[in-house]
Amino acid sequence: MNINDVILDSQLVKLAEEIKEISRRAAQAKNRAYFLKKQEQPFLSSLRNQLKLKDANKTEEAIKREAQGSEAYNNHIVGMCAAQAEADRLEAELNAVKTKWESVRTVMANEREEIKQKLYDRGS
Repeated sequence: MNINDVILDSQLVKLAEEIKEISRRAAQAKNRAYFLKKQEQPFLSSLRNQLKLKDANKTEEAIKREAQGSEAYNNHIVGMCAAQAEADRLEAELNAVKTKWESVRTVMANEREEIKQKLYDRGS
């Protein structure tokens, strides 16, 4: 084993740790985005109910428009989009690190094959 093997091995270990950490963060972000998406309609219904209690004379359509135009609903939508963007960003980062890990593995495999070929050529 030469110094390049040690360097490549340590790179693989670091990349594996990085993959594990990014995977954990990506899963959390994906769960958060999923949760916020699932809560969109219940949140909107809650706002509509609150508005209905304030003014029982408003039509359902007016209450719906007011709820959808509210700052609270807007904040929920912005948070939901931000959570999905973070999940997507982490997924892309994870794919990039996995690709880098695969390239290091490929370099190591190629080096092993070169060494085998040199040993085989010497023996012939």
